[in-house]
This record gives sequence, C-alpha cells and structure tokens, in this order.
Amino acid sequence: MMEVDKMATIWTLSASDNGGGAGLQADNRMAAALSVASANIVTSLTAQNSFGVQAVLSVDVRFLEQQWQTLEAEGWPKAIKIGWLPEQESVLSWLVGKLQQARAAQPALGIIWDPVLLATQGGLPQPRWHPRTLLQLLALCDVITPNHNEVQQLLGLLQYPLANTLLSQVNALLSTGVGCVVVTGGDVQTENEWVDDCVAMAVDRYPLQPETQALRRFRMRQPRLPAGCHGSGCHFSTAIAAYWAQGQRVYDAIVLANTLMKQVLRARWPQASGYDNAFLTRVQAPTADEMPRVIPWDTAQSPDSLVFAEATPLGLYAIVDSLVQLQALLVLGVDTLQWRVKTPVLDEAQLLEAIRLCRHASVPLYINDHWRLAIKHQAYGVHLGQEDLAEADLCAIAQAGLRLGISTHTEWEIARARSVHPSYIAIGPVHAPLSKSIQYPPLGYAQLQQWWQRYQHERPLTCIGGIVPANIAQLVATGVDSCAIVTALRVDEELPTRHAQLRHSLPKPLKKQPLVPTSQTSVQAC
Repeated sequence: MMEVDKMATIWTLSASDNGGGAGLQADNRMAAALSVASANIVTSLTAQNSFGVQAVLSVDVRFLEQQWQTLEAEGWPKAIKIGWLPEQESVLSWLVGKLQQARAAQPALGIIWDPVLLATQGGLPQPRWHPRTLLQLLALCDVITPNHNEVQQLLGLLQYPLANTLLSQVNALLSTGVGCVVVTGGDVQTENEWVDDCVAMAVDRYPLQPETQALRRFRMRQPRLPAGCHGSGCHFSTAIAAYWAQGQRVYDAIVLANTLMKQVLRARWPQASGYDNAFLTRVQAPTADEMPRVIPWDTAQSPDSLVFAEATPLGLYAIVDSLVQLQALLVLGVDTLQWRVKTPVLDEAQLLEAIRLCRHASVPLYINDHWRLAIKHQAYGVHLGQEDLAEADLCAIAQAGLRLGISTHTEWEIARARSVHPSYIAIGPVHAPLSKSIQYPPLGYAQLQQWWQRYQHERPLTCIGGIVPANIAQLVATGVDSCAIVTALRVDEELPTRHAQLRHSLPKPLKKQPLVPTSQTSVQAC
C-alpha cells in the first residue's frame, strides 16, 4: 500500500462555540492559518456570543469514545490540544485513560491544555472533578496555559492551599508533574505599558534541549495591546500545539505562539458587546518589534534598561585558541577575533598577550566565557553562550564598558539575547559544526535568512557552524555579511589559501567604532 504524505496534524478536544470566537472554531481557524491539519472531538455544544454563554449541552462519554476511535483509525497526531471540558468526573477519567493510551503509542506526542474553567463573560458550569483525576491529567500535559485566575481555580480544584505569590502558585502546579506552565497575562488589569506571560518548567522531559536547562522560569515581555478578545486563550494554546506538530522545540513553540497573538488581536472580529472575537486567517512573518523579550522570572529589568555599546562591524570573524593562530590571522587581515580556550584554568599571561596584540593591530578581540578576566584586562568585549549568559554579571560587564556578544541557536534564545541589548548576536549552527558536537540541528539557509532579515537592522549579526570556502558564497547570497569560523581558519600550510577564498566572498567591512572599552553603555538596571 502506498504511503500517504500527510501534513502535520493535531487533534483538538473542546466545546463548539456557535459564536465563532473560541472553542473548536478558533482551534480550526488557528491551525489552518499555520498550515496544520486539525481534527476535532466535540466535548459539548454551546450557545454563546460576546455577552457570554447562554446554554451548554455536554456530550456523553459514549459519543466521545466514538469520536476518538474515528480519529485514531486515521493515525496518531503530532499534538493534542485540550480546551474546555465538561464538568462530569466521568469525562475527565475517560480522557486521562485515552491520553495515557496515546502517549504509550506515540511517545513524542505533545499534550497542551488550555484549562478554560470559567468563561470570561460567565455561563460555564463549575467542574466536579476528583482531585486525583485532575492530577493524572496534569501529569500527562507537556504545556498548560492558564491565566492568573485559572491558576487559582486549578489549585482550588486540586484542594491545594492558595499561596500568596504567583511563583508559589505556579510551583504548586509544577509539583503535579506538568511539563510547563505558561501563565498568560491578558486578565491582569494594570497601567503598565508592558505585559508579561510567565513560563515555568519543572520536569526533565526535554533532555536534548539545552535552552530548557539554561533558564527554567522566565517571562516573555512585550508591549500591552489595548484589546482583550474572546477566544485569545484558544488561539494561543492551539498555536503552541500547531508549532509543536511542525517540529518546533518547546520554548520556540511558546515564543512563536506568543508573537502570533499580536496578529490575532489586531485582526479581531468586532462584536456587539465590545468584547471582540479573536480572529486570524493568515499568518504574516513577524517583525523584530513583534517578538517578545525573554527575561528571568525574578528580574525587575525593563526591556530597555541594559544596553551594550555598538560593536565594530564583525566581517570575517575567527575563533582561536592559541597565540600562533591569532598572530597568523592578524597578518592575513582577519576582521574580528575571539579567544576561546576551553580549559578549566585560563593562562592569563597568554590572554593578556592576545589582548595586546589585537589592540596593536586594531582588531577587536572578544573573550569567550571568562568575563572577569576580560574586565580585569580591559578587553574589547566578551562573548557568552546561553548557560554563561544566565550566570555572568552583565551589569559588571556593561559598567566596565565592554561590548557583549551572545550565541543563539533558537527563536527563544534570540529573544533571550535581545532582552539585554548586546553589541552583536551570533546565530547558528548554519551547518553541522566541524569543531564540536552541539545539541541543536543545523538551521539551513532559509531559517538563517529569515532571522537575518528580521534582526539585522537592530544590531550586528554573525553566523557560525560548518562554514568553509566551498559554501560561504551560497551563505552570503542570503544577505549575510559576517561569518564566524573555527576549523577553516586553523593554522596549517593551506591557511592563506582558505583565508583568501573566504575573504573573496566576504568583503572587508569599514571599521566605525574605537577599539577600546566605551562609556556608551546604558546600565540603568544596575
């Protein structure tokens, strides 16, 4: 039998909203906008509009089972999105059993629940679920997306004591075994121009995703839009499920869904009550301004309180680990250098000599990881990876006037880097790295080009990963004007030839910035 080529598919279990703003209607519209197929299990029929829910007719377990079986016969989806569930304990118990069966058959299945417990405009019955069954459901979920009120309602249904702080409340939810809690901020009334969607992750379900290890609790901060919409939660959670089905990493799926909500709110469908329906039928490529900033949960930092000085154009950027290699590349005319020596103890004398040589040659030198020594010896700049970014004293680096570069590999990591306004951002790996193994797949040219076009006007960018003379021309054709290179610029008898080939594709940039620490850095957060 010939295998059918299928598009990414999700199942959605929720109520039908005859008003079209939320429920299955919103799920299907959001999935279609993201080019994902959606199949539905109807949990109830509702009579509702922008004024609220007037009537609910729940579906019994027997018919739920029949719907499930018809979908299962077509094959398992990549993700299951759950919305509003009837109040009967029998329904929740049935769903837990079916999800356990699905997870056993499809271990990579994403389970995303938008716990709609009460309609914003009222009219939904209170759940009568047993706390034990609710615990079982939460333990199966990869992501749940409650708003602030729903966090408290879930804790009440679990019969947990209600803690005073949101972090304590989220930690209580995480103790159930749920993979990730995303607390949406749309129901919080505040005059603040910024709105936060808070994310916390507890369980180790994603061992090959280092970004989930680097920062477990964070906020996605973005300007507040002057609009609240019926069905926005449905659109958000369905977008997470759709991105999951397309193979996005968990943090990326959340960041991309968050970004998409700006388009959903702008395209809202006006309603008589003034409480409009969320609406989106076509997804536009987001701009840099539409992307959220990711900051640690416990920081009071505003998005513009830490800004590093501009870097000199990066051009041909060589990463070195010896004075011999550094000197050879200075002679050949490399544009930027990074001192990356992966030993527990750095040879301070060699580092100091590297800084002296680069300063004399007017070539900027970034020190990888060892930010304290970079400050001590007044290097031009520091380069940090994601784990180092979480641990380094960014205020100290900024106050010393050093430039800052940050490695990124994903949408989430770029959002994290942009929150501190670094001097430049490195994107990769374009190809599989030649110098080391990392837990990120190659980006490819299409993704690189998309990110480059989105962020190049904010600050300098460079790219890294498997770049050699044979592929640099194709890479530069995407619009890239800087490449960071390790293996192809190692010292051997062919180095001058390889350097010339790389330089032919990557013209030397004009230097604009002084090669000394600068006082231009903004450090209001310090």
